[in-house]
Amino acid sequence: MMQIREVEAALDKEWDLESGFFAKLRNLEFDEEGADRVVSILNQMPRTLDVFPRRLVAHLWYMPLTLEWNYENFAEAKEVQIDLLKYTQYKNRVITLLGEIIGGP
Repeated sequence: MMQIREVEAALDKEWDLESGFFAKLRNLEFDEEGADRVVSILNQMPRTLDVFPRRLVAHLWYMPLTLEWNYENFAEAKEVQIDLLKYTQYKNRVITLLGEIIGGP
């Protein structure tokens, strides 16, 4: 299990403009190794938090939005070849993990 500050630092790297998974998505590049890193980070998050730090909330909030926006971009892009089924499975896995971490109303 990772400490919250470690999770925040690891997720910061995934938004990094040079090599981060989410930055690559914005450029229509689905990095499967990066996807695995993000899932690994989420799997290592504590599941018993009552309060989430603001920076962590920002990361968690934008993950499903970014994944959905980029699904639409991938689907419409003619010059980009991507396995949309694999991408959808990844997107759904992240959303499921976020639900386990945050919980529901």
